[in-house]
Amino acid sequence: MTVSLSRETIKLMMQSQRMIKKEFGVRIDLDNEQAIAMFIAYASQSSSDELKECSSKLMAQLVPGENSATEELPAKSKAQVRYYRGQPVVSPQELSVNQANDKVETNHTKQITYRGQKVTC
Repeated sequence: MTVSLSRETIKLMMQSQRMIKKEFGVRIDLDNEQAIAMFIAYASQSSSDELKECSSKLMAQLVPGENSATEELPAKSKAQVRYYRGQPVVSPQELSVNQANDKVETNHTKQITYRGQKVTC
């Protein structure tokens, strides 16, 4: 299969190659005929959202008429919660929204202890 590749497509392929090497320990040769299929296969197995996004961009550039690759890869939903050491992790967007809601609801000052001294914030 002969495909003309732009600089951006090659950049995405190299980025995917680095992420796959880091996560799976497998190096995919870019001159391999099955390289694109291998990128998509590893991206579907990956837990990295960056790799999934990179492969969907790659498929969008190689096959502009089809959006099947973006449909196969699951989108990150609000119901999906990330955990770190058993504790749920709050994304920066959710954290800023929660902090804004807290500031709107309560306008009182907090009192914390810093080096044995009571400090109001």
